[in-house]
Amino acid sequence: MPIFRIAKYSLFPFGKEIVYQKHLNKYRELTNEDATDPEAIKKVTQGAGKIFNILWVLTFGWILALTHLGAAILNVFLFFLIVTIPNIGGHWKMMKIAFMPFNTVIVPEKIAEEIKQKIIKGKLNI
Repeated sequence: MPIFRIAKYSLFPFGKEIVYQKHLNKYRELTNEDATDPEAIKKVTQGAGKIFNILWVLTFGWILALTHLGAAILNVFLFFLIVTIPNIGGHWKMMKIAFMPFNTVIVPEKIAEEIKQKIIKGKLNI
């Protein structure tokens, strides 16, 4: 359930990054890892995730994203309080997953960077 993922991520978003499921699947293809899901199941779950994302955006997603945007802007004006400075970055990171939480995975930053590099190298055939 994405709501629990959002809650866990909101407690401490630092050192973690959001990776979309399609990028994770592409990484698995490039590293020749055996995927546990057959191709048909992947398509169904990604399709269902897209539908759920649309429903989420129309109901709660835009409200949560705007709330995080407002909190980030408020923290910019309160930058003289040392505590608010890291909160600005935390709210910016939270906007992404609060807006569209389905088909996303939260991983440590090093793993997310490795996934991005592998996908870029795969596109360039390096």
